[in-house]
Amino acid sequence: MAETQIGLSTEFISHPGDTLLELLEQYNISQKELALKTQTSETQINLIINGKKGISVQFAKKLENVLKPKASFWINRQNIYDEKMESIRIRENITDEEKKAYKCFPIKNLIALGYLEDKRNEIENILTLRKFASLSNLLQTKEVLACVLPKIAFRMDKTCKSIDHYKLYSWLRICQIQTDFISNPNEFDLNKLKSSLNEIKKCSNTDNIQESIDKVTNILYQCGINYRVVESLPSLPVKGYIKTVNNKISLCTTIRGKFEDGFWFTLFHELGHLLSKRNDSAFVDLSDEDNANDFARNRLISESSYKDLITSGINEQSIKRCAIKNDICPAIVVGRLQNDKKIKYSEYNYLRRKIISN
Repeated sequence: MAETQIGLSTEFISHPGDTLLELLEQYNISQKELALKTQTSETQINLIINGKKGISVQFAKKLENVLKPKASFWINRQNIYDEKMESIRIRENITDEEKKAYKCFPIKNLIALGYLEDKRNEIENILTLRKFASLSNLLQTKEVLACVLPKIAFRMDKTCKSIDHYKLYSWLRICQIQTDFISNPNEFDLNKLKSSLNEIKKCSNTDNIQESIDKVTNILYQCGINYRVVESLPSLPVKGYIKTVNNKISLCTTIRGKFEDGFWFTLFHELGHLLSKRNDSAFVDLSDEDNANDFARNRLISESSYKDLITSGINEQSIKRCAIKNDICPAIVVGRLQNDKKIKYSEYNYLRRKIISN
């Protein structure tokens, strides 16, 4: 018995020739008679009945004139058989090299994020990962990424020497899954985005952080931007993803440090890239050192109010006053002060809320 790696057998898959033989016996028609009636050789009939040859569309149309089932019955029957046999062939042809490639993917993280299900069977897990990765073979991962990378603009930290290709590929797929199929009738409106920046900033003052994200998502949707917060993968220094298709924007940001100030800074950092009128069809941001960084700093907190805060003395009251002046949550002010080393990273953290993405 020819068993597959998941315990199935080709012997349990019925060939359409089996059905043909049953009907011939039912109507007392010999193979020779059928061959004559269909103008087909008896050898061909025998091969079909013995499962060594498939039923073609041409032969199915001939059978329709001789036996009761329509041609569509035989065509569907053959297609189902072929699909089942191909499924077995695919499983049997998974190589050791592809099994090694499977282990390079951040499997545990993808399972935790809900993109994969652990089926407790290596073959089934590989097939599931193929669907997530949109690949017919996991060995194509680096080759496909190399094909895509020239079409994507990257911005990478100077401290980042290399990127885990399997993690990057996985994260890009998550971004695509999250945003590509959002139905948005609005085209990207640069002027509307500019006029919405203050409204987006105000969202940081919402008591519920998830509510803030929902409000921002809706505002950006109205601007023709499909926005999602996408969890980053461990040791992958990615901050944002921007994709432009037919004057519609897909935007994804990660959460740095799990605090709300990191979320708002990253969001405005990526909005800075959009406002700079980037012409890239896709852009992956792995950097902290560019003009978008300055845009985020100055758009969230005006330079004058920030200088006033420094000169007047830093305390809880002055931090909150600065936040009120800029229509932002106090956490953003604390994060800026910590990043600029004006205060210790351990100070005023009670003013920063942790953020959890969906």
